[in-house]
Amino acid sequence: MTGRRLCIWMFLFLLAGLFGCSSTLTYLGPLKSKLVTGDRAPGPFAKYEYKYYVNNNDTLRFVKTSMCHEKAEKLRVMKKQRRGVYLAVLELPLFGLGLFDMLQSYAIVQNSKRVEPLAKFSTGNLVMCGGPAPAANEAFVVQDPVRNIRLIIGTDDSGRLFLDRILPKGSLMILKLYPQSDPSAVMTYEYDAK
Repeated sequence: MTGRRLCIWMFLFLLAGLFGCSSTLTYLGPLKSKLVTGDRAPGPFAKYEYKYYVNNNDTLRFVKTSMCHEKAEKLRVMKKQRRGVYLAVLELPLFGLGLFDMLQSYAIVQNSKRVEPLAKFSTGNLVMCGGPAPAANEAFVVQDPVRNIRLIIGTDDSGRLFLDRILPKGSLMILKLYPQSDPSAVMTYEYDAK
């Protein structure tokens, strides 16, 4: 009687291996979904980011870079999950049927994948949306709070600002510089007015 039961169990195990437990369980399982963030891209223009370079002690060259709000897409990704992989491993001794079952369950997961776009949204980050360009013919505020100096000076066609033409000589100054159009873009420069 024990040999008969063993044969029946072996037959059922072989039958399950032929039909593929993992692929059948994967196919019958529901779709699982999760929200993911898709492609990111520059959106509408936000502001310019300013930098300066020192040509010599008395001349600064200002450069501006366009910054845009970053946009991203929210997606819902749905696909089946692989199930019964351990059963497929047990099927491996049966003429490699377990390997076929694992490959079949993987193919079922890949074929069940669905991507549904939901919405585009702003991430709150700023990204570059243009290369650097000279801050030509722009008005900059030059301040020295210690000496109570506040001047509005324009840059030339190549974005240069000549400090020796506007500031008194013979002292060290910690200057605050910012474009008149954007007072939040404050930069500091230690100027030795020789």
